Amino acid sequence: MLKKTTFVLLFIFTNLSIAAPLRFDFLFEQNGGTAQATGYIVFESTLLPNPGFGSYNIPDNTGTLLDLYVVVSGSSSANGNGIFTLNDFVGVEFSTGQLALDFSNELVGQPTDTDPWGTPSNNGKSNNGKNKAGDEFNPFFGGQFTLFTNQNTKSDSINGSIKGRLTPPFAAGQYTLRVGGAGGELMQISSFIVPQAVVAQPIPTLNQLSVLLIALTLLVMGLFTFKSIKQ
Repeated sequence: MLKKTTFVLLFIFTNLSIAAPLRFDFLFEQNGGTAQATGYIVFESTLLPNPGFGSYNIPDNTGTLLDLYVVVSGSSSANGNGIFTLNDFVGVEFSTGQLALDFSNELVGQPTDTDPWGTPSNNGKSNNGKNKAGDEFNPFFGGQFTLFTNQNTKSDSINGSIKGRLTPPFAAGQYTLRVGGAGGELMQISSFIVPQAVVAQPIPTLNQLSVLLIALTLLVMGLFTFKSIKQ
């Protein structure tokens, strides 16, 4: 009985996956203006491609995109400033380019296959206007972080003490968001970093904790059974 219990425990522990949520804090700023978007996004790091490209619908059935929180301020648009959460968006794209990035440090400025990560000016092209494959703009090159929303709908997020119909910021190019709808200010990414530059430590999920509890129960049962046999 003890051998069987040990085998079951080994099987459980060797097949136990560990969740490792990874939070990035980001900042988008208007060049020469006051509009900015601050917030954070949380990915499941074990599913996040590095290097590679990921496109995630909301809700995300891959389990990669876990949370999103954005605060827009300084916009001249009356319905642009406010707090926006995951359900205010319809999708997210994140790409490291063709090179792996160091997630423990600031991503903006890290080298990619063309321009440094976070550089929107050339839209993923090298200095000669072509990417390494010789094609025009390709989001797989140069990296990418963009937020998508349905521009025909409004958010019910709270803007200070006023509950209004706000317009979430949306992608207007590589590393670029537009706030307040068509004609609103453009903001470009200036920071994308794990808080305190420390990668989140793996933590068990609720289901995994349940598995551990079952495993411990089996171990106790096995020890009592073994003791009874010896007596």
